[in-house]
Amino acid sequence: MNKPIVYLSIDFGTSNSCAYSSHNGRICNVTSSSSKSHIPSSIFYRNENEAVIGDAAEILHGNQTKAFVRKVKRIIGLDCSQECVKKEMEDSTVPIEQFDNYPRYVLTVNGNTFFRTPVEIASELFKYILKKVDSENAYDIHACITVPATFFVSQTEAVKKAAVLAGLKNVHIVAEPVAAVVGYSLMASSEQDLYLVYDLGGGTFDATIVKRVKQVYSVMAKSGDPYMGGCDIDSIVYSLLLDYLRGVLDSDQYDRYFAKLSSRPGYRLKLLDTAREAKESLSSLEEVTVPIEMRKQTIYCMITRSELNKRVSPLITKSIQIIKEMMKKISVSEEMLTTVIMVGGPTQYPYFAECLQKEFGDIIRRDINVETVVAQGALAIEENWDKMELGRMVPKKGLPPSRRVKRHIENVETIESEIHFHDCLSYSIGIRAFDDSCYVLFHKSEQYNAERVIKLSITQKCQKFLLIEFCQGESNVFSQNTPIGSIRYDLKDVRQNMEPQFELKIRISQQGTLMCVLNDLKLKQTKELQLNTHITQHETSLTILDEEGEEHLDELINRLIAIRKQLVDSKEYGDIANNIQTLIKERQQTHNTTELIHRCEQVINQYKMMVSLSSVLIGQRGLRWNQLLILFPEMKHMVSVDVIGQRMSGVIKNEEEVIEVKENENEVELMIVN
Repeated sequence: MNKPIVYLSIDFGTSNSCAYSSHNGRICNVTSSSSKSHIPSSIFYRNENEAVIGDAAEILHGNQTKAFVRKVKRIIGLDCSQECVKKEMEDSTVPIEQFDNYPRYVLTVNGNTFFRTPVEIASELFKYILKKVDSENAYDIHACITVPATFFVSQTEAVKKAAVLAGLKNVHIVAEPVAAVVGYSLMASSEQDLYLVYDLGGGTFDATIVKRVKQVYSVMAKSGDPYMGGCDIDSIVYSLLLDYLRGVLDSDQYDRYFAKLSSRPGYRLKLLDTAREAKESLSSLEEVTVPIEMRKQTIYCMITRSELNKRVSPLITKSIQIIKEMMKKISVSEEMLTTVIMVGGPTQYPYFAECLQKEFGDIIRRDINVETVVAQGALAIEENWDKMELGRMVPKKGLPPSRRVKRHIENVETIESEIHFHDCLSYSIGIRAFDDSCYVLFHKSEQYNAERVIKLSITQKCQKFLLIEFCQGESNVFSQNTPIGSIRYDLKDVRQNMEPQFELKIRISQQGTLMCVLNDLKLKQTKELQLNTHITQHETSLTILDEEGEEHLDELINRLIAIRKQLVDSKEYGDIANNIQTLIKERQQTHNTTELIHRCEQVINQYKMMVSLSSVLIGQRGLRWNQLLILFPEMKHMVSVDVIGQRMSGVIKNEEEVIEVKENENEVELMIVN
């Protein structure tokens, strides 16, 4: 018997998460507290097998900081080479160690030490929400989880893996700004808009331009900073508190309590909580008095909104600069925007709206719940997902689910029956090619559902598997981009030739994830390969075959072979002969077309310079006619010759020179005549 379907949306946040469920037209806000619309993204381990989530975790952890985790979203799906991971490893109140190039938390409860990865910790949050919705496993849960637009594929895959680990079988991933626009548009009455979504969460900032024509939505551009958010504002308030304490305490007192907070993680975490509460109070007050407890006294620190505005101003300026650069690239001006949607808890701080209003005018919308609109939009998307094809969403028969979400937000009467949505990439996606170069598959801002097909071959004799490594970024050097994973195909037979042996089809899905299908041309079999987001040390390179490039490379190699034959007995050109020999060997070992073509052309140009036709000494070099044709194949179209027996004579004409050609028994004489 089929279980009843319940739709679930989760706005997975750095500091807080928001969730909604829908069943038989009834929409519920899933929370851990009756007074809040969100769940703190906090996890406290009572022991190795029991985790407490949300408000209960905030209350119960006390000073047990080595079993309490926050901000796991900031490092999920990233390896330890990333700067944000390094920073989190330094700042975290819970020890984070590097294990197999990835971060993992070292948790301690009552002297017992155990380890958890970011994926495992995030799964505890999702498991908690799932239990709230379906404690008896009586429903078929269809979930939609939102992530920042600036997330890499590896991060998106890690979030999906955490959801599956929590027991969510049907999971879709959507970018937060996309869900925000859907959530907001359920209230909008206009038929044509150009939205700017300003999404500042607890740990990330996204800026997205979305064009709407009736019910057709197109993401025109994405940008942002994956390491800037409300946590940074908490740190600013934390610094203001320390500055105040430094001013009222003598140096000995300050050093005793605050100079080495890194060695007192419990007290440091308490100060950070105090700073966050002060920040939230300054959203509605001009100044706050913050009590800081010391052993024998309490210091009352005064912080004003104007002080915080000065410290926050560079962060806002940076976000606006990101927006302007993004708009410039797609030729969108401020006057063309119709609506600016502010999303995320930190945007409730008034100074954000004030600064954005100075830049964009009175199109800032403040009539939405910035903490819930993303989750509400994600719920509407999930309810329609089974009807979605290539970005198309068609509500089911009867009362459209999106109307129910809309009615939950605001009492309205009508809604269009169809939604079309198209998303795009935030970063280019490429694979590792020869010599750490990056072969770009999908370019930045390219629409989802794009597909590429490339031909591959092995690069080493007796190679046992084919490893294809993926990255995201805009550099043409693979190692300068962010690695996002790899796929591996084990070879069951020994292959030594360099002919095209595989055809790889890569598709970027509607969720922004990679789907790979490899066709083994030799065995005539096709296999779907899963992206392994666990990055290991580079084991072997792959070969990308470009048919036109291959033909050109073969032509160059043949020319080099012919040149080498002419230089066998030549001491003058020994270095060039050695270079040619090296290139010929490399051609047998790799198919890196671009790299080898470049190096072959360099050697040929080097040789051309040594026997340049513009040299007045060229007539003394005794170059053979067939050697000239190898070096300068264009001569075939420039030479007018008279054939006398087996000898040739004539004139070579190019743009600058007329050269007389005379062939003797063993050589061709050249002489510039003008």
